[in-house]
Amino acid sequence: MICSWSARAQEFPALKFNQLTVKDGLSTNAIRSVYIARNGIVWIATSKGLNKYDGTGVTVYHHDDDDSTSIANDALESITEDRDNTLWLGSLNGLSHFNPETGKSVNYFHQPGNRNTLASNEKCYPLIDSKGTLWIATWAGVQRFNRKTKQFITYAAPALNVPDPDHYHNTFTIVKEDRKHRIWALSAFGLYLVNEKSHQLEFYSQHNASLNTAFYQAANGAIYVGTKGGGLRVFDFQSRKFECIMPNLFNEHDTKINDLIEWTDNQNKSWLCIGAAGGLILKDVKSNRYKEYRFDHLNPSSLKGFTIYHIAKDKQNRLWLSTDEGINIIDPFLQNFENLPLYQQSGFMNPKLFGLPNNMLETEDMFYLTGYFAKGVYLYDKEWNLKEHLEKVPPGAKSELSKSVNSIYKDEKGSLWFSTDSGLIRKKINKYDSYFLPDVDLSNKSNLAISKIYKRKDGLFWLRARGNGIYIFDPLKGKFLKNYKPDGKKIDGVVYACYLDQDDILWVGATRGISYYLPKQDCFKKVIVRNSSGKEVNVTWVTDLTQDSDNTVWAVSDVGLVKINKASGTGLLINNKMGLPENYLKRILVDSLGNLWIPSQQGIIKYDRKKKFTFFNINNGLPFQYEGHGFFEKDSKGNFLLGFSGFVTRFNPYQVKTNTMMPEVVLVSVSADGQRQQVEGKDRKKTISFSPGTKIINIHFTISNYTAPQQNSYFYRLGNDAHWQRVKNGDIALAGLPEGDYKLSIKGSNNDNVFSREEKLYITVMPHWYETLLFKIITGLTVIAIVTLLVRKRIDFIRSESSFRQKLVESELTAIRAQMNPHFIFNVLNSIESFIVDHDAKQASLMVQKFASLCRLVLENSTQSLVSAEREWKAIQLYTELEAVRFSNQFAFDFSYDEHIDMAKLTVPPMLFQPLIENAIHHGLRNYPQADGVVKVTLTQNDNLLCFTVSDNGIGLGKARRQKVNNMLKQKSLAIKGIEDRIQAINALTLAANASFEIKEIIQEGKSGTIAVLNLPLTYLNEL
Repeated sequence: MICSWSARAQEFPALKFNQLTVKDGLSTNAIRSVYIARNGIVWIATSKGLNKYDGTGVTVYHHDDDDSTSIANDALESITEDRDNTLWLGSLNGLSHFNPETGKSVNYFHQPGNRNTLASNEKCYPLIDSKGTLWIATWAGVQRFNRKTKQFITYAAPALNVPDPDHYHNTFTIVKEDRKHRIWALSAFGLYLVNEKSHQLEFYSQHNASLNTAFYQAANGAIYVGTKGGGLRVFDFQSRKFECIMPNLFNEHDTKINDLIEWTDNQNKSWLCIGAAGGLILKDVKSNRYKEYRFDHLNPSSLKGFTIYHIAKDKQNRLWLSTDEGINIIDPFLQNFENLPLYQQSGFMNPKLFGLPNNMLETEDMFYLTGYFAKGVYLYDKEWNLKEHLEKVPPGAKSELSKSVNSIYKDEKGSLWFSTDSGLIRKKINKYDSYFLPDVDLSNKSNLAISKIYKRKDGLFWLRARGNGIYIFDPLKGKFLKNYKPDGKKIDGVVYACYLDQDDILWVGATRGISYYLPKQDCFKKVIVRNSSGKEVNVTWVTDLTQDSDNTVWAVSDVGLVKINKASGTGLLINNKMGLPENYLKRILVDSLGNLWIPSQQGIIKYDRKKKFTFFNINNGLPFQYEGHGFFEKDSKGNFLLGFSGFVTRFNPYQVKTNTMMPEVVLVSVSADGQRQQVEGKDRKKTISFSPGTKIINIHFTISNYTAPQQNSYFYRLGNDAHWQRVKNGDIALAGLPEGDYKLSIKGSNNDNVFSREEKLYITVMPHWYETLLFKIITGLTVIAIVTLLVRKRIDFIRSESSFRQKLVESELTAIRAQMNPHFIFNVLNSIESFIVDHDAKQASLMVQKFASLCRLVLENSTQSLVSAEREWKAIQLYTELEAVRFSNQFAFDFSYDEHIDMAKLTVPPMLFQPLIENAIHHGLRNYPQADGVVKVTLTQNDNLLCFTVSDNGIGLGKARRQKVNNMLKQKSLAIKGIEDRIQAINALTLAANASFEIKEIIQEGKSGTIAVLNLPLTYLNEL
């Protein structure tokens, strides 16, 4: 029984097949089987390797002779999945245990003489049963795999006393599990039941040699067995008998059945699906009635392929058919619309040649379709079989305008009225009468056109006549009674739509607005339309109107949907700003539930009048984009019919399925700098770590939706507070992530905008060894130790090299420095320690760098009694910056010196100025309550003296001593004592004792602070 338009076949679903082929990335169209993993990923066994399909693309895994971890062979036959989410692949040369996470496999082959290895390399068919046990059907017995010992246990077929010309004894095609969890193995002589305890096979003979190739137990308990050349059989376990119920398939005597599965269609009818050489067969599980689906080159939605090798069913009830021409998919969400290819019955290869059905009339036994442009009238029986084609109305008319039939109406007497571009034609029995519009210029051919008839309750006709407006016509007298012409006010523009409502009021849709008839005034009034903001708007190109059960009139236009209040004669415009998927609308119908169905330029919109819109287009099974002028009507069975070029699309508005199932997010792969990484945790908390210096992290994820997967959307965000970012095909690229911890959230939505739950991946980017806190602490301590050691060695060297008097003076200076330097180091280390304790590694690192620079200057300066003022100036600036950071920048500082001073040649004693700055900070500003604290440092030249001044606006000396803020103020500052001692030493080394030091408090109204002044003799390098 070939797929046809017969009444009997209509009980079977008119299936549409979608394809997945090499054009979509498959390695070949020769598909042997498909397996849908638990996470929704589709795995495909082909003759050219293992293919993985996730809705965004295809990944191919091949056998590589130089890689022992590649799959055993490219010619794959079957796939199954174990409880560890790893795959077992049966090939024409060995068995592969494949890990999808790594892309690697462990392969098993037959080893001659070793009974614990794979029994045969050829045609291994693996099965994971409900207990998680791996079974393999081979050409040398049935085997069970021991996962612990990695050994195979063989169940051999018992000896048979029957002819075996093809040497099929102990050869098994597949292993299957029934609904009672019994394991069956199929052979050429019957079925074998596996006894796990005795390691034996119990034989159920079919009493003839016919290779069994498919096995399935239906929900009603019936066990079906498919064969090669023996048709379809039913096996009775109790009687041990086989009954052939379908001996021949596709009118062939040697057809091979490759797979069996049970499937429920959109009308909840259950079918046994038979995949065979020749195509697909749906068998009614309650009877022996069946329907065949084969390749039809005239039907673009037919099965593509000649042999079906395997059938898989996913969680959303899709069927995946493995064929010799790629994968064919039967998607329930794409079966809503039945596309009747009417153009084929007329012998056209191109549906455009058939024309666009723009109006329909259904009678008791016939469908009449008018074809646009100038295609006449097509007559079909109630099963849509073409009966007649009238090229002109009336037949034999000389005018070419007679080919353009716009609509048909049948009156209560059985007469047919044809609205044509050549006037109004009535067919009464076999006689045709013509009626032409009165008082028009008939030389203008467009004035002959009548578009449609609307019968009033009084028996008169409203006639829509496009540019000539609306006419009242008496069908009994055959006379035109009145004309309402477009005037730009009451009827505004060319009339393209009318609707006669249940109150017998005619509504008119024109190119510039909507009007309605007022019977008492005998005139038309234009509807005032406003948008959601209350602003009056212009509505153009109104092409259809209808009325719902609430007595509301709806109109469609090229600016949106209009909801009209009949009582007030006003309308509300609903457009894309209010959620409408598209503004350019053409036709409209309302179902009994109150839902609006609106064909638009891109597809069909369903509106539930609760601001919820659902959109159907070519990705949902429509033949192609809607041209805009095709008819949209209900048939007598309640189906909606929509005209496309060459097609009539039929659907039941109450059984249209939308893809409301929530998809699942699948994390497919993660790589770092091109190298694949493994995610830990899997179904629980997923975590991954990356090594220091990772430049780019690539993450690919998908969602488990294969209905129009090109319409899936993918989103991610890094952190809880970040905005969601949309990415193409689920590909995320994260570049240059600093060391630290991150939370990546991912989600997606399907073609009907149903979102998945969020999935999270916790990412850790490890720090470099030199970025760790431990390294920074060790570095700081090492610098301190080196500085201390070098300073001590330098002091020892100076003591041993100086003359007696010089040794005496320098030893005093060295002692003073040794007393002062640890004091300064102690203060800076306190600052570094505070940042380390507060876990501010970056600031601590900056402090260490500045301190190291300062230590370098101290080291270099400590080797000399006099150093350049430029180096010393830099040292005290670094010191002041360190102190400012330490005290959280609670004070400012200002350094300045006279421009005529040559800082590079001027020399000064090292480490003499720093204690004055230290006193200003610690004694004057540390406890200063205001935010305007400042330290000013100046260097000036006065005659032969160098004047170094440090001033602050802090609390002053007196108040600092009285408060005794900390231990540093409880006794006389060691720094001040050190300066006084060094002044004495300097005066002892020079002839003129003019070095001096003075510190005093600022005593002025409204001001406070301290000024320290240090005078030194001028010494330049050329004077030494």
